[in-house]
Amino acid sequence: MKQLTYSDGDGARDTVAVLLDRFDAVDLDGLNDRAQLLERRDSKYALTTAQLCQFLLYVHDHFAVLEIDGLRQFRYRTVYFDSDALHCYQDHNKGRRQRVKVRYRNYVDHDRHFFEVKLKGRRNTTHKYRVPVANPDYAATKLPASLRDFCDSTIAAHYGQGWPHTLTRSVTVHYCRITLVSRTGAERITIDNRLSFADDAGHVELCDSRWVAEVKSPTGVSETDRWLFSQGIRPVPKCSKYGMAVSLLKLPKKNNRFRPVLKRNFNYA
Repeated sequence: MKQLTYSDGDGARDTVAVLLDRFDAVDLDGLNDRAQLLERRDSKYALTTAQLCQFLLYVHDHFAVLEIDGLRQFRYRTVYFDSDALHCYQDHNKGRRQRVKVRYRNYVDHDRHFFEVKLKGRRNTTHKYRVPVANPDYAATKLPASLRDFCDSTIAAHYGQGWPHTLTRSVTVHYCRITLVSRTGAERITIDNRLSFADDAGHVELCDSRWVAEVKSPTGVSETDRWLFSQGIRPVPKCSKYGMAVSLLKLPKKNNRFRPVLKRNFNYA
């Protein structure tokens, strides 16, 4: 491979694109066959652009990149729902073992829409349940009855009881994502950048020189995780996009578990 210079300065994003072009491609069917991982353990890392470039160089021989219609970076829009008292957020902020996230997910570049319920299980395992939806009303305050029923039945099957609180539209999160898929095992890596958060009252963008890499694997400690550890890069456990969005938009004057993450990794005071 041609030697590249890795930095966080001008042209750094071009270097990321050059490195991605060197990966073999996998399509959506290949992704689902290899590593759909609707039940998994996750570890998140906040990387500078220079660290990301070194990371991509390391994983090149072990992973393929998701490519659809010639694109290898994709725009996402996620609309989260929560109670008026922000029970989903509060459970996450307090580190409770049983946690719920309810959201629409829109794959913007391909006009695909899903409704998803994410639950935490034993040993910090993540379970994701989803159904496709056709052109949801993202501005609607409440969920349609059919999706609320799906949410309640999913949570009840997992935790033994449904969600007792109201669910109203809370925040919207936009970002760009790269997805890498293991060539040999059930492991997937997502890399998010250009995060921005919005609600009815405001809008916040995070610096685009930081990338959130999430390693998803059956055990939670993969060879990828071990390599990151060897480089002195440790997981950032409170790097929830929803948690950061609520912290910035709805609770800007309150201390919580997400403020140190924003300050330390995204230069957001």
